[in-house]
Amino acid sequence: MKVKRIIDLSQSFAEGGYNNPAFDDGRIEVCMRHETEGWHAEIITTSTHTGSHIDAALHKIKGGISIDKYALERFIGDAVAIDLYSKGADEEITFEDVFAYDGYIKPGINVLLCTGWAEKKKPETKDEYLYHSPWLGAKAAQYLVDKGVNAVGIDHFSIGGADPNNVEIPHDILLGSQTLIIEGLYLPRELLTKKVWQLIALPLKMQGTSGALSRVVAVEWE
Repeated sequence: MKVKRIIDLSQSFAEGGYNNPAFDDGRIEVCMRHETEGWHAEIITTSTHTGSHIDAALHKIKGGISIDKYALERFIGDAVAIDLYSKGADEEITFEDVFAYDGYIKPGINVLLCTGWAEKKKPETKDEYLYHSPWLGAKAAQYLVDKGVNAVGIDHFSIGGADPNNVEIPHDILLGSQTLIIEGLYLPRELLTKKVWQLIALPLKMQGTSGALSRVVAVEWE
């Protein structure tokens, strides 16, 4: 079996001013140089929820499990892309939006909420990206939990958006039911050319943390 197509769903790590304002921006600093030490190396400073990352239950649930305690099988599996590119600023992703894909939302599948919001990570739309993204509502989140999905991903730093009245809702519902959350993705329209992809989203093996950076890809096999 050969790879027919692979799409990088990860956002670049160091993009100053475009990450969750709750955390300091990630930094990459050169600490060794060929000219002085004979090697090249960097120091990375980041939160576990900056850039493309996976939320473990511990992120929101007191006593919840940390990212290193999940079975590796949780990070590889089928995924369906839901077309939400028409969603506007501050708009809720509703039960009706996700139920339209009910025939594809099977137990164990991963769901990608494709809003196109990652395209707004640029100076002229920075505030809209940071503070006015679509967000997953309670009924939609509960439906996905009831269907037994493995993970829900979105192309924004928070599946609950930036409004404090909304941000906790999907985190409580999903993480409280051991459903993983993948945030900070880049979800291009190319994903809509195929109904089901294989998703690979392997987090860094970080002991005891509430999440971890992850390189996320969608794969189509021949």
